[in-house]
Amino acid sequence: KQPPQQDVSESLLTPSKSCQVCREHLLLQKRKNVKREKAKKMDPSKYDPILVEAARRGIINATLQERLTKGQVRREYERLVEQGVAVSWQQMPLICPLPEELSDLWLESWRYERTWMLLRNKSSIQQGEMESAHRAVFQQYVDRSYFCDVNTTALLHGVNKWDEFLLKSKQWATRERKR
Repeated sequence: KQPPQQDVSESLLTPSKSCQVCREHLLLQKRKNVKREKAKKMDPSKYDPILVEAARRGIINATLQERLTKGQVRREYERLVEQGVAVSWQQMPLICPLPEELSDLWLESWRYERTWMLLRNKSSIQQGEMESAHRAVFQQYVDRSYFCDVNTTALLHGVNKWDEFLLKSKQWATRERKR
């Protein structure tokens, strides 16, 4: 994603605001008045691959696909998650990057941020503070499984109909509540 084309004042380039992508994400959440926890549950990039794979396998039948859009099916599932009768993507089987891949992603992210923040105009102390702040925000995203994808193969294993998937998700949600 390209950085926004706008006048960037020095006040924006502080350690606490060093992650441009994270900042944009948080601003979007605030604008929509959505709680952070709720927003990460409703991430289409996490749910849409499930829907696409389920449709490809015929789990979501052609009639349902003709009647409802992918967004409508996703929103219906999200409603079930909010009611506590289905699990969010974080509770599904996940495929996460290896530590080496996360390290590469961190380096690429920091390289982008260094360019964006014009660090050449900063002291080494300021640069260190900005790197530490960016690393902390990056780690929060790692801890929230933000860089993971749902393992659709494991998730849909043995499922032949969408109703079976919803029942399986309800069972997972019940187990999660008992923990």
